[in-house]
Formats: sequence, structure tokens, C-alpha cells
Amino acid sequence: MFFDKNYTTICASKYFGEDDIRRLHEKGIFHFGENKVQDFIKKFEGLRDLNLTWHFIGHLQSNKVKDIVDKVDYIHTIDRMSVVKEIEKHAKHKIKCFIQLNLTREPQKSGVYL
Repeated sequence: MFFDKNYTTICASKYFGEDDIRRLHEKGIFHFGENKVQDFIKKFEGLRDLNLTWHFIGHLQSNKVKDIVDKVDYIHTIDRMSVVKEIEKHAKHKIKCFIQLNLTREPQKSGVYL
């Protein structure tokens, strides 16, 4: 088998409504990813009764961190230190994050410099 048995499927729910997510949850999908803060908050509030794991998978603006930081389980693609600082400032618990690195330091590419 190509994949290890220990993998997680994340369903990007960009165009899915709450009813769609409920049906997927019934089929065993528990991880959902949103890429817009407003859409995420609406779905998070409407689906609180389900045991879901939420991933924020879009570009996150520093000024929006406070709106999602204590609702999401994972934040993907942190590409600036200003976002890290806002997470530290507003998070009430530890957040699992993925940091995008710009190893070549090319200004046209996103990511944190090492």
C-alpha cells in the first residue's frame, strides 16, 4: 500500500454547506478545512454540535487571527512572523500550526525566512 494506515483526510469545505458537512461527518469525515475567515466562523457556529476538527487552510491576515484562533485546531500556511505574534497574543490554548518557509529568500515567494 502506498499510504501508511495512519493518515488523516482533510475535506476542504469551501463550497459545502452545513448539510453537506453533516452528511460527510455521518460517513466518517471529521477533519474539515476552510480558507475564508467569514465562512469558517459561520460553519463553526452552525456545526458546534458535531465533533469536528477544523483546519484553517487559507492565507491568514494578521488582523483576522483573533477571530479564529480559539476555534480552529490547526492553522496551515503561516507565512509571516506577524501572524505568529498575533497567535501568541490571542490564543488561549496551544494551536497546531504549519509554517511556510521561504528558503531561497525570493521576494516574490511567500514564507518565513530562516
